[in-house]
Amino acid sequence: MPAENGDRYFPPEVWKECFDYLQSSDLKSLALTCRIFRDISAPSLFSSFAFVLRVVDHIYGTNVFGPGDLVFKEHARHLRELAQHPYAAFVRKLSLKYTCEGGIVFFDENRFDPGDEAFDLFADEYERSVPAFVNLRHMHVLEFQTCVDDPFMTSLVTLQHLQKIQFGHFYFEKPKLPLHLKVTDLEIQHQLIGRKPLKVNIFSAERLEKMSVDAPCLTPGIFRSLRKQGGCAHLVRLSFRLDYLDLVALYDFLEKCPRLEFMDVTLVRFDDTEEVIEHLQGVEFPCLPRSKIPKLKYFTGPECIARAFVPGRPVEKVALRSSPDLKRELSDVDLLFDELGRSTSTLVDLAIEGLECTPEALNLIDSHFPSLKSLGMDLLGPQSQSLDENETALAGAVGVAAHPSAEVVESQENVSTESLCRCDDMAYLDVLRDAALELMDFPRSLETLSLRMSSKYMVFSTRCSGICKAHEGESTADNTHGLTKAKSIFSALSNRLPTLKKISLYSKETEEDDPNSVKVIWEKDVRTSRWNHRRI
Repeated sequence: MPAENGDRYFPPEVWKECFDYLQSSDLKSLALTCRIFRDISAPSLFSSFAFVLRVVDHIYGTNVFGPGDLVFKEHARHLRELAQHPYAAFVRKLSLKYTCEGGIVFFDENRFDPGDEAFDLFADEYERSVPAFVNLRHMHVLEFQTCVDDPFMTSLVTLQHLQKIQFGHFYFEKPKLPLHLKVTDLEIQHQLIGRKPLKVNIFSAERLEKMSVDAPCLTPGIFRSLRKQGGCAHLVRLSFRLDYLDLVALYDFLEKCPRLEFMDVTLVRFDDTEEVIEHLQGVEFPCLPRSKIPKLKYFTGPECIARAFVPGRPVEKVALRSSPDLKRELSDVDLLFDELGRSTSTLVDLAIEGLECTPEALNLIDSHFPSLKSLGMDLLGPQSQSLDENETALAGAVGVAAHPSAEVVESQENVSTESLCRCDDMAYLDVLRDAALELMDFPRSLETLSLRMSSKYMVFSTRCSGICKAHEGESTADNTHGLTKAKSIFSALSNRLPTLKKISLYSKETEEDDPNSVKVIWEKDVRTSRWNHRRI
């Protein structure tokens, strides 16, 4: 591109539409060519910034503090320069993080703590700089290892166009501001443990449409504050963790949420340690008057709350959580389904933990909810119980079959997949086989099936004797049997459940960074009727 401006060839509107399809690297290159390209690229290139201050004690446990102040002054200069630059008006998202690491906690009370001084400098610079981001839409406070003061929070109130704010590890020093913070999307991720309930009068209910509060000590205080303001007339999505003893605050708050459609509830026992309560045996909560939250469509949470909130409302999707060791009895499930069936709308999506995928359970589901399009249940893998965690993890790591009777399943026509081993994959394939043979009655309208495997680790081998021999050009009777079985299952399943197009499998809760925790998805290509397999 020559030095002259691009508007000699096309008007800026045409260039802008073309630039919307480019990657950031391309935009950076084009921004250096001419003025008009720079002006078009700038809003995308400067739409998001992250500001991180990390103060570190390099000699841990001593009174010698590292050059945190020097590092901060350099970072503060960059933030100040950015705030003074004309491109500050293009910034739509700003992420902030302040951490103190090392031996700061070992300083004597009478000694000067450099961490406090660094934060004071940080807060002062932030308060002066943030108002320059006049078009900021999204503020993400990742982590603050200290309580913030009023001026810090007040500076957020000056951002007139702010729509979403996220608080990570964040502590509110004072629970009240002279002006409320107005946003449409509020998210508090920090799970404060062992703290008493706090009064929080910071956020405005005027524009709030989405709210997620993951801190049980803050949830009731926020509910009461918003209710005193007249309620959340525009709130559509609500997700929260709450001490089960604070349900009065929840009931009072919901009376002022006429447009609420989505609710995700997690109850906890609030003491020195936080324990999740998903299933309270023999506990019944009072029914919310049907005139309250009349537009509720999606509910996720424990059974005890579902019984109180679903009847009399147009709920279409229900996901019931349970404790890991809970096994639901069919007699109790029948009564539960009677309650869910009192929804004023047709239930089309049901996920219920603790209910095993058996013919009896499926008959019960089909009789109550024949129009289901999505179903989630538990599945007990027959071989999973015979493997301890070490054996299973080892099998997944080396990629070999964890059971001597491993069968290879790989189709050349109707099924595209890696080889699978006997442990968990055969369990769900047996279910699909029974469904194809009409031994299990899934709802005929089913489109999506999700099965939660009982084993902590799901083992899916990518190498076993059968597939190795197949790669070497050898054919075995076991391999041929596996291929034929797989093709027959999916072919018959498509005839039996013609609308089924997705099958998901996942293990029970494991650590997020656990490499052995996998999710398997089968999807049907509507054009070719071919089932494809992938792992996440």
